[in-house]
Amino acid sequence: MTRELIFEEYILLDALIYGLRESDFEQVLDKSVADLAEYTLAYKDENPNLMSFQADSWAEVATLVSNNEFLCEHRVVSVYHTDLLAALVLKHPAQDDYTVIARGTINLAEWLDNLGAAIIDVTDPTLEFMEYVDELPQEYGLLTVSGHSRGGYLSAFIAIASERVKRAISVDGPGFSTAFFVHHSEKIYKNNHKIINIASSHDPIHGMSIPLFGEQYIVKQRRDNHKHAMFNHSPLELLDENGHLNPEAPESEFVQAIRDFQPGYMAHNTSVMIKWMKDILGTSDEDKLREYFSKQDIHLKHDLTLEEVEEVFG
Repeated sequence: MTRELIFEEYILLDALIYGLRESDFEQVLDKSVADLAEYTLAYKDENPNLMSFQADSWAEVATLVSNNEFLCEHRVVSVYHTDLLAALVLKHPAQDDYTVIARGTINLAEWLDNLGAAIIDVTDPTLEFMEYVDELPQEYGLLTVSGHSRGGYLSAFIAIASERVKRAISVDGPGFSTAFFVHHSEKIYKNNHKIINIASSHDPIHGMSIPLFGEQYIVKQRRDNHKHAMFNHSPLELLDENGHLNPEAPESEFVQAIRDFQPGYMAHNTSVMIKWMKDILGTSDEDKLREYFSKQDIHLKHDLTLEEVEEVFG
């Protein structure tokens, strides 16, 4: 009997991949999702210090996954791991579908790549990941790709740009740059229907840049009062304490304000976007930003010139 993963199960897998240490990716091939949950729980004190995860998040993720027998029976059949990106390909032994889970942002280098994606049409790490997906064995058939935050962006991009993907589940994923819409308009028109966006009502990230809406679900935030705004970006906020998807709800006024502000100003004004990110990253990262955009200028055609960078940082 065919049984597909449901939304809350994709969200749990999107959360679980954050719990793997960099060294774990070298040994998870052929492991079950139950094994991955054990890794997350056993090494929870060594897990990445993510802004959106609270101290008890790792135990909750591992417990919810462990309580789902169907999820636990999935196995890792392929691993993608670089300095800027990580993903797992999963399959249930009794099912035909293959699922790609792309990890979200965990470090400064990935944040810088996110910045590039908000300004140019596509960055090199994204293209390299798409090549990996395109080159997966043909016997895998058409794939479902899912991810949280940066992983949601990657999932949506690959759904648009690759013919290997039948569906993308973007969880709290940001939008795209104006350059992306200019350079990929035909593919967007053709493949936009593949994308399913799921976000919590108070998540700030999914309101950033220009959205690519296929099918969209905004669900109620689990907890209403957070001292730290980025806790609203946790994938666990979309689920109740039993791991079920929360009911639909309208976007908060804060997220609507972000969405209304950016398309007309930030996403269309690269200099403002760079200044905004520079303030977040701190002045000590100025050289890293210069180096990043210089490298991108060598490899890609995009709507940001080195003169614009000099204007911002000069």
